[in-house]
Amino acid sequence: MPRKKKKTEPWNEIGSIWKTEAAYWSWIRGQIRNSIWKRYPVKNAFVRSKRFRMDAGVYKNGKKKTVWGGTCAMCGENFSLSKLTVDHIIPAGSLREAKDLEGFITKMACSFSNMQLLCKKCHDIKTYSDKYGITLEEAKTGMLVALIKKMPTEDIKKIVLGSGGSEEDTRNKAKRDAFLHDYYKTHWL
Repeated sequence: MPRKKKKTEPWNEIGSIWKTEAAYWSWIRGQIRNSIWKRYPVKNAFVRSKRFRMDAGVYKNGKKKTVWGGTCAMCGENFSLSKLTVDHIIPAGSLREAKDLEGFITKMACSFSNMQLLCKKCHDIKTYSDKYGITLEEAKTGMLVALIKKMPTEDIKKIVLGSGGSEEDTRNKAKRDAFLHDYYKTHWL
């Protein structure tokens, strides 16, 4: 009786471009997003139902310039469509193994009731909120603090001192981070 051939996974094949299983599923997720979501007829119909013409300045000849625009569902501001994205109100979720495929694709290919237009800033905040299971306000604070933490240490110290922090708050990275998070949580939002 011949031996059963052991099934190998794509990320374990010699010469595979994926170093890990996570990298493989991340690639699959991207391919699904590009092939289904990007050209999804229901999403495109949703955009057409929400768009309107808006002023975009004036041509050199004096004629009015217009572009297609839409309104961000979170902040309520109007943007050109190029600055808006169609967001899943209930996220499509993770895709980390084969058993996640059906649920991911089903949630990806949703109806109008699970879609909204968001500007880039609001979409980033919502995505951060969904990813970490926190409120939108906490996500705004977390994102702001994350941006500040990428700055040079001397600049961060200036921000801490300029925001009412003490020299003690500037000496230690953990204290700086905690001060910034608490300060922006109570003052920025």
